[in-house]
Amino acid sequence: MSATSLAVVREYLRRIGLAYEGVTIDPFELLHPEMRYTLTGTTPDACRSISVADYKELCRRAGRMIKTGAVFKIIIRSVIEDGDRVLLESRVRGEGANGRPYNNQYIMIFRVHDGLITEFVEICDNDYLMCSLWGADVSYPVL
Repeated sequence: MSATSLAVVREYLRRIGLAYEGVTIDPFELLHPEMRYTLTGTTPDACRSISVADYKELCRRAGRMIKTGAVFKIIIRSVIEDGDRVLLESRVRGEGANGRPYNNQYIMIFRVHDGLITEFVEICDNDYLMCSLWGADVSYPVL
């Protein structure tokens, strides 16, 4: 894993955080046109291997759920690098448009090729994400 791949991932996360804070910046130029994105889980926001266009739309929808001008930070806690892959343990903090605080732990897995992200997988507490940002009432049947 070259430092270049990690630098691409760090720059992407920096840009997406700034974009969610309302700064005019294009984080998506670091995505390969054929990139595939996955958000694991079973909640309505979870998705499997979607295209760049669908990922951009997902990010736009998520951006509307974040309080405009509020600090939105992706804090990297640890990094594992292996070849063209980067695995991050991180915490994402911010505030929802609904005023609720957001503080979720993520595992992010990236694959980088020729300076562009070709694969991105996110693992997080989707129930918390839905309740905090989307304002959804996530309930489960009694077993």
